[in-house]
Amino acid sequence: MRFWLMQPRDFSDFADQLNLQQGLHCEALYRTATGRWYYSLYNEVKSWLENRFADVWKNTPGSSHERLSYCCYELQRTNFDMDFSKLGRNLESMRKQRVHADYTLDQPYRLIDMQASQLLFQDINTHLDKMKNKYP
Repeated sequence: MRFWLMQPRDFSDFADQLNLQQGLHCEALYRTATGRWYYSLYNEVKSWLENRFADVWKNTPGSSHERLSYCCYELQRTNFDMDFSKLGRNLESMRKQRVHADYTLDQPYRLIDMQASQLLFQDINTHLDKMKNKYP
């Protein structure tokens, strides 16, 4: 039996496939896609920080989600690199969009909300690739 190990970007690939489904434009899709894009980033950034900046990561406080941004802010201070700060701020924004999509069911979540999440995902993903090249 062969096992497939899921990769963080599998979440974003799934969100992209959901977004392409003809005739499936509904609020559940918009909310689900936003969450999948967020978790793609969450897992990708977490893995990179844990491996590349293990000492900083181990000493960063906060919940598992807050910890990503806090670690980026600490890396900005210690490396004097504002790109870490940008990454941290954008991750916080993406997390807020995911929380809104997951927990505010009493408020509408429209196509434009999902599209805003998709654009932010793409921006963060591009920035993360730049950071990974800068700090391999």
